[in-house]
Amino acid sequence: MFNSAQHCQINILLLNKIPLYPQAKWPPFSKLEFNDTIKKYNSSSTSEPNHLSWLHIKKLVSDNKYLINIVNITNTYVTLHYWSKYFKKFTSFVIPKPNKMSYDFPKVFYPIVLHNTLSKLIKKIISNRL
Repeated sequence: MFNSAQHCQINILLLNKIPLYPQAKWPPFSKLEFNDTIKKYNSSSTSEPNHLSWLHIKKLVSDNKYLINIVNITNTYVTLHYWSKYFKKFTSFVIPKPNKMSYDFPKVFYPIVLHNTLSKLIKKIISNRL
């Protein structure tokens, strides 16, 4: 049996054997990517916890000044490998199924989670790129 110090040494030896490859640089996002992505989404969607809907985002993005700021925020987050707490907030609601009054079993209700709309947009842009 190995103790924790021996496990640590073995892990370091194994990690040192892995060849290092040069990292590819992530190209910055463009305003065009944001415009193309946001056009795909319905303006009448439910608003998120901060009451910002796709309609609001579309109006913001239509102004070049705001679009540049959103693109810069996204590029900064990707460069820094950071995701703000603001984008991690969500609200969940439980909607009971008709004629089911008990919450004892998960099959008797529908959970709905509302995420930050701006966060959704940034995630969609990143996933489109991937």
